[in-house]
Amino acid sequence: CPPKKQADCILLFIMDPEQQTITTLQVSRDTMVDIDIYSEGGDKIATEKGQITLQYAYGDGKARSCWLMEQAVSKLLYGTEIDGYFAMNLEGFSKATDLVGGVELTVPEDYTKIDPAFQKGATVTLDGKLAEKYVRSRDTETLGSNNDRMERQAQFLEALAQKMTQSGGNAATYTKLFTELQDHIVTDMNADDLASLSDYEFTETIK
Repeated sequence: CPPKKQADCILLFIMDPEQQTITTLQVSRDTMVDIDIYSEGGDKIATEKGQITLQYAYGDGKARSCWLMEQAVSKLLYGTEIDGYFAMNLEGFSKATDLVGGVELTVPEDYTKIDPAFQKGATVTLDGKLAEKYVRSRDTETLGSNNDRMERQAQFLEALAQKMTQSGGNAATYTKLFTELQDHIVTDMNADDLASLSDYEFTETIK
């Protein structure tokens, strides 16, 4: 059995250099793909069908897990080359939210069971504490509640990415951000890469 750590929310940012826009492709963690199975020593031992979220679990929880997920998404998209990865754990969501001064979003459904502020249609600015509630909570007694949570996670991450790219626009700003979040992120991108995203506008989300 793979370890418990899996990829909870998978987003692909598709950049158009000519239009300077970013389209977000949301990949469900439950998408069935060919999963490469590895031994504890890192040797590939089999390939079998499974949820794409499991591919992350056959890595080290860090760079190798991210690389395996990158390869899995690439294969799902018929070999599309992916230029980089950026992974953040749930604890990092809270800290990143506070570092960028809060994240604003519109609540798509009634989530007042999670917090009274999460009324359907309400526009809220999440601080770190509310952000963690928004992305972590689910009603385990309600069928389909994990799908709702995945939708919230994807919505939040896109809003956070937009806020991060709008929060300064220079490499020094992102170097500081990376330093503050170093215990919560794994990435092969650098501050200059992130700063370059400041010139792009987020447009649509594909689900």
